[in-house]
Amino acid sequence: MRFFLLLSIALLLAGCASKPVEHFTYLLRSDQARESGKIEHDSPFFLGKLTIANYLDQPGLVVATGNGRVRAARHHQWAEPLGLSLRRFLSIEISVARDKHIAPHPSSKESVGSIDISIDQLHSNESGEAILLAFWQFIWADQTYSFRFSESLPLQQDGYDALVAAQTKLLKRFAADVAKSLPVTN
Repeated sequence: MRFFLLLSIALLLAGCASKPVEHFTYLLRSDQARESGKIEHDSPFFLGKLTIANYLDQPGLVVATGNGRVRAARHHQWAEPLGLSLRRFLSIEISVARDKHIAPHPSSKESVGSIDISIDQLHSNESGEAILLAFWQFIWADQTYSFRFSESLPLQQDGYDALVAAQTKLLKRFAADVAKSLPVTN
C-alpha cells in the first residue's frame, strides 16, 4: 500500500513538473506601407461577399493529413476571425497591385463593381505545401466575369510559422491576379 502511495505522489509531482504547452497566435497582415489621410474612392470596385469554406472558418490553422482528413491546430491559431483578416488583407493587396483603392466594404448598395470572393482551400497538405484555391467574380458593363486561382507553395521549413508565411505569399499572388482581372477605369 505504501508503495502505491509513493508511486502516486511521484507521478503527481512528475505531472506538475512538466512544461505547459505554449499557445501561438498569428496575424494576417499586409506589409504594404499605409499612409494616413483621406481614402480616395478612385475605383468603382469594392470587396463584396467573402465566403470561406466552413472547415477553414475557425481559429486553428488547418493541416490536411491525407485521405480527405483535416486537422485544426489547437495551439497555433489565427489571432482574429479569418474572415476579418482576409477582407482587410485582400483589400490592401488588391489596391496596391491595381494602384487604385479597393474599398474593403461597399460604399453604396450597388452590385456593379462588387468583387465577390470564395476561399475553398487555405491549408497545408501532407506533402509539405501550402495550398490556396479561390474563386472570384465581378459584374462590369452588364456582364459577370468569373475566375479561379489554384496554386501551392512548398514550405521553406517545418512548422506553422512557415505555413503562415507561405499562405501570405499565396494570398498576395491571388490579390495580384484579382487586380489584373479588373477592367481599367478612369
